Amino acid sequence: MEASADILLSEDHQAIDKLYDEFLDVKRTKPQEALDSFRKYKISLLRHIKCEEDLIFPVLLKSPKEPASEEVFTLREEHQIIIPLLMEVENQLKQGFDTTTSERSLFEELHEHNAREEMRVYAAVDRLLNEPEKRAVAEALKSLRLFAPGPQS
Repeated sequence: MEASADILLSEDHQAIDKLYDEFLDVKRTKPQEALDSFRKYKISLLRHIKCEEDLIFPVLLKSPKEPASEEVFTLREEHQIIIPLLMEVENQLKQGFDTTTSERSLFEELHEHNAREEMRVYAAVDRLLNEPEKRAVAEALKSLRLFAPGPQS
């Protein structure tokens, strides 16, 4: 079976989206558990960003003629917007403040960011790697899979 970084990364987006939906449900139904639920989401998203920064973006940057490599700078800038938004929501939850505005900002940023990655970047990684390299990336991604978040930070 051919390994696909594209599929694994897209599945991670779906898993992260599910954790976000779970957070919103917990926030509505069990507000006392909202912070813990959000932290699971935050950890998963931060792991995903680390995967991209450490494994995916370097592959693209080694192939400057690949059109998807032009996206790396923008995606990294967006990561630098997303991370503080995650911390802002978490801090507001800790303090018992309304997080609706910060959540909306985070959601809007991620919506555009994820679409760009899925439409313009992930498939290029599969094109640039040979089969053994794809398997190595797939194994690395699986080892950092977001379906079972690790300890909270």
